[in-house]
Amino acid sequence: MYNILSRQAEASGLVFTTQKQRKPFSTVVDERLFELFFHNNPEEKNDALSSPFGKEIMEIMSELKSAIIARAKQLYPDSRLI
Repeated sequence: MYNILSRQAEASGLVFTTQKQRKPFSTVVDERLFELFFHNNPEEKNDALSSPFGKEIMEIMSELKSAIIARAKQLYPDSRLI
């Protein structure tokens, strides 16, 4: 599995993207997960989520999002962006 949680560079990149694009951190995380899971392909996303495993996929993505946000808060405790 892609180890997004332990890579400080990845967290730094997400925080930088949040600053640069002036988007909420959670939106940037959602976009990154969309890229990782579905290769930015809406058809692929629809197919995956409408499959019998769609519920599990959404649960995994939700857990990852929560873990990413928690990790970013650890790395950047003073940031107002997260």
